[in-house]
Amino acid sequence: MRDGLLRGARAMGAALILMGTPCGLATASATPTARTTSTASAPPTSTPRTLRVTGQGRATARPDLAVISLGVTAYGKLLAPTTRAATEHARRLLAALSEAGIASADLQTSRYEVEIQRSDPRKNEVPTITGYRVSNFVRAKVRNLDALGSVLDRAVAAGANEVQGPSFEKED
Repeated sequence: MRDGLLRGARAMGAALILMGTPCGLATASATPTARTTSTASAPPTSTPRTLRVTGQGRATARPDLAVISLGVTAYGKLLAPTTRAATEHARRLLAALSEAGIASADLQTSRYEVEIQRSDPRKNEVPTITGYRVSNFVRAKVRNLDALGSVLDRAVAAGANEVQGPSFEKED
């Protein structure tokens, strides 16, 4: 029984070493409990044996991709033309990203928003609609980190007027 618990503890320690993630912290704990019920080797009043193993691991790695969120926002008095303008800006942005070498599998629409803009109400007046704001955001993975600056330049030149990131990641 003791040998089995020791083998289990060694296996748990090995598993903890292997659980480190490329970009983060892995923590695990386990509490294997063994009880003996044999009357020949232990008196019936023996307490249960407990083995507790806790480990912590950390691994670091250089990122191999950058993730950026690029948005185009259009403003207008009427919704339909404002939506068309935002859509055209988004098409130009996607074309520029494609020309910069970003694969279509690495592009994803992450957010689309339509906001009604209203006037400030005065003395019991009802606010009136003054216009619309339409935004379209694309999440792009840039796998060639050396080209990141060029990709951002092309995106802004194509009409991206909102940039969030980059965040750097390690592909699994």
